[in-house]
Amino acid sequence: MGSNSNVNLPHFTSAAHLADKFSNYFTRKTITIRNNIISDTPNTTCNISMGADIMFKGNMVEMFRPTSEVKEIIMKSSNKSYDLDPLPIWLLKKGLDQLLPLITAIVNRSMDESVMPLCLKRATITPLIKRPRLDKEEMKNYRPISKLPFISKFIAKVVARRVEEHLEQNDPNDIYESA
Repeated sequence: MGSNSNVNLPHFTSAAHLADKFSNYFTRKTITIRNNIISDTPNTTCNISMGADIMFKGNMVEMFRPTSEVKEIIMKSSNKSYDLDPLPIWLLKKGLDQLLPLITAIVNRSMDESVMPLCLKRATITPLIKRPRLDKEEMKNYRPISKLPFISKFIAKVVARRVEEHLEQNDPNDIYESA
């Protein structure tokens, strides 16, 4: 592999070496950002009563209702599949009636336990150059694009819908809130 066949990546002689280079760069960058966030966060505990003049009178989210819209979400999804998907989305859609009970059970259990399964947090990372005219040899000119398994995306969409429902039902916003 003596030359780079992808014009959007730095020159490389070994794909493994280039992957390690990107991995090390993105890992260092992530750790730096995390450390900056931690150092900017005061070491105080949050008191539930923070002296607000208007207290929240709605219902707290204790549990999301089970999902019934997994089929709708899957059918509206694009057919893009990634390396970590166990099967292509178009094939999932063809066999959805047989797989729907299993996928729905995974989504509901994830919401019941308030946990995203570890296997669904794995992603393939693709470096993407920020702007075409930037120097391809500089790691800082790339951003990581994470491609997650499709089931994790379905779980996220269902949870987003539940949060929206909760906000609509409980209207937690102050009437004087702006922006």
